[in-house]
Parts: sequence; C-alpha cells; structure tokens
Amino acid sequence: MGKKMELKGLRFGRLLVIEEGGRQKNGGILWSCECECGATTLVKRENLLSGNTKSCGCLRISNPTKHGESRNRIYIIANGILQRCNNPNHKWYSIYGGRGIKCLLGNTTAEVYENLLKIPGYKNGLSIDRINVDGNYELYNLRWADASLQAFNKRISSRNTSGQRGVSFSKSSKKWRAEIKKDKKLFYKTFNTKEEAISYRLKLEKELQVGDENVY
Repeated sequence: MGKKMELKGLRFGRLLVIEEGGRQKNGGILWSCECECGATTLVKRENLLSGNTKSCGCLRISNPTKHGESRNRIYIIANGILQRCNNPNHKWYSIYGGRGIKCLLGNTTAEVYENLLKIPGYKNGLSIDRINVDGNYELYNLRWADASLQAFNKRISSRNTSGQRGVSFSKSSKKWRAEIKKDKKLFYKTFNTKEEAISYRLKLEKELQVGDENVY
C-alpha cells in the first residue's frame, strides 16, 4: 500500500483541509474541510485532488441557474446579514452590528441560509425585513417584504416626538397624527391621544405589510 498523502493545511478552491474526518466504506479517507463561507464538510480525497469539489456547496448555490436563482439570492442575503452584523469593515456595520443588532440565525452563512429558508412567503423580488427595526435577526422578527415598501419602516428619527415611526403631534391641531405611505398613496388619521395614533399606525403596518430595509 502506498504512503498516505497528507492533505492537512492544503487549500482546494474555497476549502481548507483541517483534518481527517473518517473513512468511506471502501476504506478511503474523508477529509474534514472548512469552507470560506464558514461551513464545514467532509470530502473524498479524490474529489479534492481532481477539483470536482471546491466548496461546501455554496459555490454551486452562488452560481444562478434557471431553477436556482432564488436559492442564490437567499444565500447572498444570508451572507449580507452576517457581514453587516459581524464585520466592522462592512459599510453598513455602524447601523447594524455597531449599534447592537445581532444575527441569531447562525454563525456561518450556511446556517443563516438554512434558517432563512424556514421563513414562509419568499418570492423573487422580496428581501428580508426585521419587523422590529431595532430588534435582532431572529426568526420571529423576520419576514419577506416587497422592497418598494421597505423605506417606510426606518429607524425612528431623533425629531420624532412619539417614539413610534409615523406618529407625530401636531401643534396646530393639538392632535396626534398617524400616517403611512404605500404605492404613492398616503394613509393617515388624527387622534386625541398618542396611544390611539400608535395603535392605528401598527394596524396599518400589519395590513399593508410595510417592511424596514432594502439592504442585502
């Protein structure tokens, strides 16, 4: 029998060989590899050496096909979530991870991707949206939303007097105004109390499915 080829520490495509990970039924070695996306996978030696396997599978997902475009886009969204929450060099980090927004969907792109697949309602053109814009990325706080709606669930402005987006006090009328815009249409109503205005605004958000962000 020939000398075993040591692959530990070598890189093949997006995969870095970490250690032996077990044996195949025929006795061949399986190597435990770490992918650039953060996932780990077991790969046959011959597949590494031949170049047949270059990633944990994310490379295949990242190459759109007629039937795989949705998977590709969700994977990109998953990576974007991790980057803006965990990477201080990301251009959006200051308004996500920098202000305490955490990704609780997993520690790797592959893990986040698998959790995003659990959220119902995805269609091409939708993007991920945190229902509570100050909350973390976790399943109960996420939904798929139309990008055209997402500008209306932004963080509360420092000039806001109510603590609720879309609710403000009118000094001229002495009333609280709740408003929201969708498809260039403005929906609004005035109330005597802030609580009534906030309740109406939240009702509109639910009915109109207003989202919070358009960043992947």
